[in-house]
Amino acid sequence: MTTSASDGKAAKMLDALQSDLKALCMETKKRYPHIKDSCEEAIIKVRGASMNPQSSLSQITSQVLYPLVQAAETKDPKIVKLSLTLMQRLIVADVVDTNSGEHVVETLWMLMEAGIEELKVLQTVTLLLTTSAVIQGATLAKALVLCFRLHFTKDATVVNTASATVRQLVSVVFERVVAEDAKYYKEER
Repeated sequence: MTTSASDGKAAKMLDALQSDLKALCMETKKRYPHIKDSCEEAIIKVRGASMNPQSSLSQITSQVLYPLVQAAETKDPKIVKLSLTLMQRLIVADVVDTNSGEHVVETLWMLMEAGIEELKVLQTVTLLLTTSAVIQGATLAKALVLCFRLHFTKDATVVNTASATVRQLVSVVFERVVAEDAKYYKEER
């Protein structure tokens, strides 16, 4: 891919991120002014990243993630849905690092326990674990347990989706182990 094509893709992603943050800002304006303020700060950071070609979105991920976590904590279905959509956008853009990933998993765990947007939670976990290997150790275990727990809810759609998600993610984890073992044994020679 050429540099201009990747720059165009990044610019589109930053524009979409700004648009989604503005929507979240508008939705939280009256009832959650602290989230609106956080969203406005994140919009400024994203705008700054889009104006400066040397900066990357990964440098500001934590500032963008902060209002999303706050929005999820409201447990308001419409606001949570916007928050999870934005989290998914960050995950797909491959800008979530280990620390941010831990915050995302904690947020998803909280939503799972509250029984809010369970299908969207499963989608987000799947994206998080299949698009990169930043989630490891205890955080990876917690993400898998989250899927297992959703497998035992009362909603048949959630149960079936969680079942498929567990199969997919267990396969992904084993593929990672095989790849790491191969790398380890190759380095040992």
